[in-house]
Amino acid sequence: MAEKKDSKDKIIEAVYELVRNDGIAKMTMESVADKAGMSKGGLFYHFPTKEILIEAMLKQLFDQFDNQLSEEHENDKLPGGTTRSYLKTTFLKYDKEENEFVVALLAALVHNPNLLKPAKEHYQNWQKQLENDQIDPVISTIVRLATDGLWFSELFGLAPIQSELRNDVFEKLNELVKEAEK
Repeated sequence: MAEKKDSKDKIIEAVYELVRNDGIAKMTMESVADKAGMSKGGLFYHFPTKEILIEAMLKQLFDQFDNQLSEEHENDKLPGGTTRSYLKTTFLKYDKEENEFVVALLAALVHNPNLLKPAKEHYQNWQKQLENDQIDPVISTIVRLATDGLWFSELFGLAPIQSELRNDVFEKLNELVKEAEK
């Protein structure tokens, strides 16, 4: 039997749907409450401000990415495993039809750039892990920057590459990590 979603999850899902369908400008606390099927009082009980709501979205998404990264790394404890896990997890994120991570980051940037502090902390942590991955830290950093660059290219529609070339880029980055293991 499926577990019933708690109110906070329903609210966050409502925000994603609102922003995806109507844009960030339509994300008011009232519209979120309506979309979540609750009163404004119920919404404010869980999230007293829009900033707290966006922080919760970001936390949830970074936690999900961290969990996926950790799960992937559990299967690859060899030198370069963190780098391969980051590469694979990031590329898998791109393949999602609806990229909720993008929605949350855009919402945070538009609303209050200071809300990106947790994102900066996560990236610093990931970079430190990659630099200590028992392979050349330059290779690990190139892989992170390439995958992040691909993600931003797709995010902003800046000459996103076709799937065949995308797959070739993924394979070439994997080869780069494999060569760094030697």
